[in-house]
Amino acid sequence: MRDRLIHGYEHVDYDIVWEAVQRDLPDLLEKLDTLIEQMGGVSEEATRGSNTHDAP
Repeated sequence: MRDRLIHGYEHVDYDIVWEAVQRDLPDLLEKLDTLIEQMGGVSEEATRGSNTHDAP
C-alpha cells in the first residue's frame, strides 16, 4: 500500500485507505506498545512523539 500511496497517489481510493487505517492501526499500536514494554519500557511521552527539547 505504501508504494501505491507514494508513487500512484492520483489513483488512490482514499475510502480504502481510511478503512485500512481504522481496521489496522489500533492493533498496530497495541503491538508497538508491547514491543516497547519488552525492550525495557520507554515513556509514553517518547513513544507518542512529544519533544520536550523545544521548551524554553
